[in-house]
Amino acid sequence: MDHLMEESDIERILIPLVVPPKTSQIPPNNLPTTKDAFHKFPQEWGWRLDNEFKLDILAGESTGKIARFGVLLQAWLYFGLILTVVQMGDEPILQYDDLYSGNHLSTKNLKAAVEKWVDWEIRNPEGRWIRLIQVGYVLEKARHVVRTNCSSTLEIEPGMERDAGEDDSSTAEAGREELSAMPRGYTTATREPRHLTDDCALALMLVGEYLWAAKSRILQQCGENLVGWHADDDAGWGPPRYILDRMISRRWCPHAVFLLKGQLRSSATLLLHAWSTYEKCEDRMVTWHKDCDRKICRARTMDREGNYTNLCLPKDLSRHEPDQDDCEMVGPDMDEILKVLGSTDHSSRGGSDIPLIRFDSPDDGPISFAVESLRRQNPQPFATISHVWSDGWGNEKVNKLRTCQLRFIRRQLRRANGGKDIPFWMDTLVVPVREFAEGEEMDWDWREKKTKAIAQIFELFEKSTYTVILDNGLCSMPPGLQEKPADAAMKILASGWMRRLWTLHEAFLSKKRYVTFLETADEHDNLTNLETLLEQLNTPAAQKSPLVSWVRDLLLQNIMDREAKIHADPEKRFAQRQAAMLVAGTWRAATWRTTSNAAHESLALATLLNVTYKGTEIEEAGLTMDNTQEKLTRLVREFWREFHLTYKNCIPAGIIFLPGEKVNLLGYGWAPMTWMSAHEADYPDPLSRWTAETDLLEQKGLLVQYPGFLLHTESRESRKQILGVDQTLTVPKFTFPVDNSLLEWYSVRPADSEAKIEYLEGILESTHPLAIILSRPQPKAAPPEIGLLVEVYSIDDEKIRREGDDGSRQRYSCQVIRRVHVWRETAKSYLAGPGRNGPVRARDIDESTDAVGAADRSDTPHWRIIGGIFTEIKDDCCVGETLSSTQKWIVDGYFSPDRGKRKPNPNMPPSALPREGAKGKEINASGPTSSQEASPENPQETPFYHKISLPWSFVGRRTSADNPAIQPSAVSTSKPPGPGNLRRERTRPPDAEFAPREGLAQAERSMRRSETFRDAGAQPKPRLRRTHTLFNPK
Repeated sequence: MDHLMEESDIERILIPLVVPPKTSQIPPNNLPTTKDAFHKFPQEWGWRLDNEFKLDILAGESTGKIARFGVLLQAWLYFGLILTVVQMGDEPILQYDDLYSGNHLSTKNLKAAVEKWVDWEIRNPEGRWIRLIQVGYVLEKARHVVRTNCSSTLEIEPGMERDAGEDDSSTAEAGREELSAMPRGYTTATREPRHLTDDCALALMLVGEYLWAAKSRILQQCGENLVGWHADDDAGWGPPRYILDRMISRRWCPHAVFLLKGQLRSSATLLLHAWSTYEKCEDRMVTWHKDCDRKICRARTMDREGNYTNLCLPKDLSRHEPDQDDCEMVGPDMDEILKVLGSTDHSSRGGSDIPLIRFDSPDDGPISFAVESLRRQNPQPFATISHVWSDGWGNEKVNKLRTCQLRFIRRQLRRANGGKDIPFWMDTLVVPVREFAEGEEMDWDWREKKTKAIAQIFELFEKSTYTVILDNGLCSMPPGLQEKPADAAMKILASGWMRRLWTLHEAFLSKKRYVTFLETADEHDNLTNLETLLEQLNTPAAQKSPLVSWVRDLLLQNIMDREAKIHADPEKRFAQRQAAMLVAGTWRAATWRTTSNAAHESLALATLLNVTYKGTEIEEAGLTMDNTQEKLTRLVREFWREFHLTYKNCIPAGIIFLPGEKVNLLGYGWAPMTWMSAHEADYPDPLSRWTAETDLLEQKGLLVQYPGFLLHTESRESRKQILGVDQTLTVPKFTFPVDNSLLEWYSVRPADSEAKIEYLEGILESTHPLAIILSRPQPKAAPPEIGLLVEVYSIDDEKIRREGDDGSRQRYSCQVIRRVHVWRETAKSYLAGPGRNGPVRARDIDESTDAVGAADRSDTPHWRIIGGIFTEIKDDCCVGETLSSTQKWIVDGYFSPDRGKRKPNPNMPPSALPREGAKGKEINASGPTSSQEASPENPQETPFYHKISLPWSFVGRRTSADNPAIQPSAVSTSKPPGPGNLRRERTRPPDAEFAPREGLAQAERSMRRSETFRDAGAQPKPRLRRTHTLFNPK
């Protein structure tokens, strides 16, 4: 739209005017211009909003004044929104005629009007706080309505057959899964009552986001941001089907489309900008992507046999006709590289074991290199190369690149260094690689030097003078006009370089970064200094533009520029709050990235965060592509162990709320298997807040501090509803009150619709209490807030012997069932209260309800609790007990030996080992299961009963076979406690104490490093716990 074209090279979109001045169903003089009129507008024209902000036609409307869906939305959320928000002294700055031109909408006057509004609010402080609150209500409602009724979702469809004669490079293979952008809440079919065109929906999003950003700027400049009175959800108003559908129909990489939607926070403005930026150079998003899907981008340069290879650069980059046979593969002398890597005595020559290479051949002669080592004292200036491996800048077999590639690199290094050659480091040319014959093993000396070369990456990028960034897509695109820096920034933000994990590490550590754009014939400098670009995006004039401000913030987030400043200050780096924020920033930047070798993730993250991993399995991660699930699980465990030792008590507590598969090891069920989840940030972002220090309790879980609700139920049926196994419910949801006023009710539903819970049957039969961990106290009505549904298997009321803690609080040990969305109920039936004169009927609460008989006048939920007959209400009665914001939880997941293919620990007694084919339904709380090995005389032979019959004090402790202090006589065979007597049934043998964790960090590290971690069978001993983790999910 017009207001965006001044700031970037966004295409002009002609959006039809459906509220014309003379023939409109809604006359222009009926458009809302006051806050009161804005909120009442839909109902005046025959529509109403439900509790989810979905628009529905009013039932029983008798006036016949029902506006068409598309007309209503444009009149209300385009014209009405601008006229109501952009005002000076309650008078609209713009008029209806200023917002269209001919038969199309026009926003050419919007930018100047918004600036007038912002300036007026800054200069008129009297009453400003209330005006901004009222504007906030208007914009908040508008955003909810647009998200619910006008946005779209990405769905997967079966692959389509390829038409005869279609080019393989631009068309999906038959049977490949296809993405589809489906509208939410509207249809493009013209005869349907909810008809709306994609471009009209896009217009509502773009205008809404622009006004939202203007209001945020006023709050920031005036300091009127009253806590709790303004929305803190900064996600966009989309995503728009208009953009997503075009990306998909033009055969863009499905993975790139999926990532851009999440990376750009579903912002219609940013997605339109990304589309406009790459539309003219979209080969980058199409070529090589025919095998990609939503989860994986498989694009890479390939030969005719489909093998990865180094192709010659295009003519405009290589400056010669591409010819694979004539363009020689060249690299440094690897014997010299290995010699430097293997050197140990540096004192006499001031060198090091870090190799650098330098071009030492004339420009017109064959390429050759000299090898030198980085000086420890007064290191010489040198450069590093950050590149996209799949673009053909890597080599899996030899440390060589094509001559045209090397000449291109040399030109960029010289441009950044005033026309002179400079020593440099590039992993393709320096980190040793080689081909191994089938059955040949990697010799130890070569293996050691390769791991050493990888470990040097942190120091190299941290000390380099500058880094040159190579991405084939960026190298084929001009950076754009200097007066429109947002264009260059968006090209970088949406590039392949921004989607690789190792490049995050390299961008984070580098002091100066040059992005390589298209070379021109006049030898114009094609390098863009990233630091200079960020300064251009931060000028006062640029920051007035929401688009520029958003692009800058996302660019800073995705290269971790703010976190780099923390890293550069050693005093801040190891402060608890700052270290946790460093992890949070890394998560946000890594979530949209990928790596071709899954084992590299732990190595790259450990290197980026400067975690000491020498002597652990991480050190050799990625030496081969043979990565089993068991191996990847061990790597994640080693990463968090070493992180905890490096940054004590700094694991961010919010990590327990993150999505995706979790580690399948006792004590680590809170940890994500991967940081690269490609998941949009939840609300509220659990990693954005520092709550309290955490503690990693080996074999138990992560100790965190969060508010929550303890749920009280009385029957299997009510528990069934909470767990979401009630087949009568289309969407699993339950609602409960939290105090005796019965005015505060919360609803809960699963946050991840695709997530499959393996242990629900066993959890259903358990009598352990259920609870909800909240990411912050008192969730709001909208949007829903992220939380966790957990099963509490132990309550520890012993004193927590930690400095600064009074020791009076209890700790709940729990296992996560699922992530959930929690919100405050605003339905009238819950807000009405119990009344003073008995039950209030539904008819009396909601006037829009059609009462057709006494059978439909059901009691409100309040009186089911106050006066309901127990036998009638027990199956759907649930109340919540509010837990303090300082409540401590020891969080773990459900452990499945089958899922992780974990080998039995030979030191564990047979009674604690899982049995093949055991089913959750075999649990019997009053005795052993019906398995052939079990009998009433020998209950310990049944693994399920062995777990549920141990007293609470044994949770986290070893069995009598490992600890003489725990004798078989101490084992209880009583029925597991229910919520009411959970604490009373605990016993605690006086000898069964663990040694304190304090002071054991070095001992733990030494012990683990002395283990033979290459033995895949070596596993920590699983603890005995009251869980249903042995239920066979088959």
